[in-house]
Amino acid sequence: MRRIIIALSAVCLVLMAASAWAAVDDAYSVDLLHFDGGITDEAGVSWSPVGNATSTASEKKFGTGALTLGGSEYLSADDSDDWAFGTGPFTIDCWIYVPYHIPLTRNFLSQTSWPGIICFYLNNKNKLQFSGGYVGEINLTDSNELPAEQWVHVAVSRDGSDFRMFKNGELVANASSASAMDDCSAIRYIGSDYFSGYIDELRVSKGIARWTAPFTPPSAAYGEAEPAAVGGRLYLVEGGRINIGAGGRINFK
Repeated sequence: MRRIIIALSAVCLVLMAASAWAAVDDAYSVDLLHFDGGITDEAGVSWSPVGNATSTASEKKFGTGALTLGGSEYLSADDSDDWAFGTGPFTIDCWIYVPYHIPLTRNFLSQTSWPGIICFYLNNKNKLQFSGGYVGEINLTDSNELPAEQWVHVAVSRDGSDFRMFKNGELVANASSASAMDDCSAIRYIGSDYFSGYIDELRVSKGIARWTAPFTPPSAAYGEAEPAAVGGRLYLVEGGRINIGAGGRINFK
C-alpha cells in the first residue's frame, strides 16, 4: 500500500511539474508567445492589441496561428524589469514573415525612452537591424536584405561584452561593448505603425545568451518537447527520490 501511495504521489508531482513546464520553456523566458488562437504570453505578461492586431491561422510557422499586423497595428505591454538587461546576458528571437518590402523602418519589438533604446527591426533598406543601449550605442546591421514571402528566424543575443545577431541561424552581425543596456522604463511593443506581416514564436530570454555561434533554427514550437527534456530533475517523495528520465520515464530511487 505504501508503494502505491508513493507512486500516486509521484504521478501527482509529475502532472503538477508538467503543468508548470507548459507555461514557459524554461526559467529564462520572460516572454513567450505562440499566437495559437490568441495573444497569450505564457510568462503571464498582459499584452493589449491596438487596431486589428490578432492571431490568424492563414499564415503560421508552428502551431495553429501567428500574429498578423497590417501596418498600423501592434501589441503593447507595461514596462517591466524583465527587459532591464543591464550588462547581463539576454536573447530575443522570433520568426517573422513579410509579404513585401517598403522603404520605411519597421519595428517588430521595441521599447524606447530616449536616450535609452531596445529596438529589433527592419531598416529602410529592408535589412535586419538591432539597436540598444544609450542612444543606440550598440548597433548590429545585416549586410543583406531580409527575404520576403518566407518565414525567417531572427535572433539577437548578448554574452559578456559580445553582441551577436542571427538570421536563420547564420551570424550576420556582431559588436563588442561593455556598456549596460539602459532600463528604458517605457511601454513595450510588438510590432509598430509600419510593420506589415506576421510574427510567430516570439521569445525574450533574460540571463542567458542562447546562441553564441551559428545554429540550426528551431524545428518546433518552444515547449513542445518538454516531457523528453526533463531528464535529471529530482523530487522528494516521502523521504525517497524520483528521477524523471529521458522520455518522461519515472525511475524510483
